[in-house]
Amino acid sequence: MALWFWLALLLASLERHFLFLASASLLLLGVCLIRQRLWRACLRMRWLLLAVVLVYGWTTPGWYLWAGLFAPTREGLLFGIDQVLRLLALICGLQFLLTRLDRDGIFAGLYCLLLPLRFVGVERERLAVRLALTIAFADELLEKQTGFQELLGHLRVGGSGTGADCIFIPVQPMVLRDRILLFLLVSGMILGVIFLGNRSWP
Repeated sequence: MALWFWLALLLASLERHFLFLASASLLLLGVCLIRQRLWRACLRMRWLLLAVVLVYGWTTPGWYLWAGLFAPTREGLLFGIDQVLRLLALICGLQFLLTRLDRDGIFAGLYCLLLPLRFVGVERERLAVRLALTIAFADELLEKQTGFQELLGHLRVGGSGTGADCIFIPVQPMVLRDRILLFLLVSGMILGVIFLGNRSWP
C-alpha cells in the first residue's frame, strides 16, 4: 500500500517522456497479468477520463488546432493526455494492490499507516471505521448495478445501513522486516518529492 502511495507521488512529479514510459510499462504489465480486472476498472472510469481530456483540451490556452469557436488547443490536449496516463497508471497500480490484499487487509494496512496521526490528536480508529463503512457501501452499490435515480435516493437518505452492522479490522503487528521496508519506501517518497517535484511543477 505504501508502494502505491509512492507511485502516486512519483507519477505526479515525472516529466512527460518519463511519464509516458512509466505509464506504458505499468499498463503493459497490467494487460499481461490482470487484463480482465484492469479492463473493468477502466470501463468504470471512462467518463472521468473523457472529461479530463475535454476540460484540459478546451480550457487551456495555447495553439488552436483549427480556426473555429470550439477548437481545442494543442497544449490542452497534451496536458489532458498526461493526466489520463497518470490516472490509468494509478488505476492499474490499484488493481495490482487489490489482487494482493482483500478488504480487511486494506483496512489493516491503512490503520497501520495512519499511526503518525495519533501524535497530532487524530483518532485513527475512527478514520479506519469510516473508511470501512464507505468502501463497504460503495462495493454494495457496484454489485447491485444501481441506477441513477436509485443512487440519488440512497444519497438523500444517507445510505442503506441499519446501524446494526459490525466492522472488524484485523490488525497484525509489524515485524522488523515490515518496518525496514516501510522506512525505505517512505525515504524513497521523500527523495522523489525533493528531487523530482521541483523539475516538473512550476
